[in-house]
Amino acid sequence: MNSKQRDIPAPCSSAAWEVQTVCEMIDRQDPRDVYLEIGSNIGGSLWAFGRHMTKCATLIAVEKPGARGRDPGGALEQLQGVADRLEAGCGYQPRIVLGDSHAAETLASVTEMLAGRKIDVLFIDGDHSLAGVTGDAERYLPLVRSGGLVIFHDCGLPTSGMKSRVIRQLTACRSVWAKYAADRRNMLIQEWCGYGMVWNGVPAGRKDGQDER
Repeated sequence: MNSKQRDIPAPCSSAAWEVQTVCEMIDRQDPRDVYLEIGSNIGGSLWAFGRHMTKCATLIAVEKPGARGRDPGGALEQLQGVADRLEAGCGYQPRIVLGDSHAAETLASVTEMLAGRKIDVLFIDGDHSLAGVTGDAERYLPLVRSGGLVIFHDCGLPTSGMKSRVIRQLTACRSVWAKYAADRRNMLIQEWCGYGMVWNGVPAGRKDGQDER
């Protein structure tokens, strides 16, 4: 890693293998011109996953300031730094939306940025309550194109030593992922907190359509 990359944040609660696997799935998407993530934090996932979209892709990051207990000023500065680097150094078109992902005005802002286009890759990592994950899926999954990839973070099974709060979050995220995965092509991976993926509109049972690692 060179000195210019040392200040790039890593995706939260993720093992390197999990991130690599998600990136491989993104690489297989065609097209992959529009990326939306709900819950960008300080930009780790935006950097990791966004760079696997095609060059000049639109990368939309939705973040509620102070949502994770961080200093909102410092966290947003880091997120903006990642966006600036993606634009200036990599040729992408990042857009940051500050607000509650469940608010009508936030959805309206995202819809306006899409300008009639569909989302190729959607990453949901916002409010980890059952109502929160459900709300994000209900609002933003209809904006995903048929065959588009929907990624839910923190879908793994609880492991020994996890705090009760984390277990509740995993249970909520996994249950929402499972609802959408039931009749669609899907994949579940876990080394740390796990990722659940769903291919929108692609039937379950297709050859290589389901994979659990």
